[in-house]
Amino acid sequence: MAVLCPDEFVRLSQWLYQELSRRARRWPDGEDLVQDTLEAIRKQLSQIDWDGTKEGILRLANRILSNLRSDQLQKIYKQREMKVRFQEDSELHQQDFWIEREQRVLLREFQRSCDPQIVAVARASYVGGYSYKELASTMGLSEEALKARVYRELRKFREKVRGGNE
Repeated sequence: MAVLCPDEFVRLSQWLYQELSRRARRWPDGEDLVQDTLEAIRKQLSQIDWDGTKEGILRLANRILSNLRSDQLQKIYKQREMKVRFQEDSELHQQDFWIEREQRVLLREFQRSCDPQIVAVARASYVGGYSYKELASTMGLSEEALKARVYRELRKFREKVRGGNE
């Protein structure tokens, strides 16, 4: 095994360039990959063991070209993957936004259409974490009577909303 000397590389470089270009002509950035391959060989001339044949240096060049192409494809796939994830996330956030907006509209409608006392009880119960028992004793009602009023108002509101959507 001989070391590839700079003079020998210069002599073979045009032939190598043509052979590698033929292989990489259909690839996007194929010309750049061929140039990068030749540059990689030139930088490592003193470390390359060469059997003295054109086929030997072509095998080495093809291996380097394949590795560069593989790295390029991995980079492209990662970029596409990130782009797809971003688009999926954007769509999910958009859906969440519209669902949240619809819920806020329904909540405002509920607050306008229901008895203000029932709205205050619902808010204290669902948001404030107070029990119906505590709220009923504050209002001077039995727990069952308060629950019945709240559920009746909710049922009326649901029927109103369903009737408006049909």
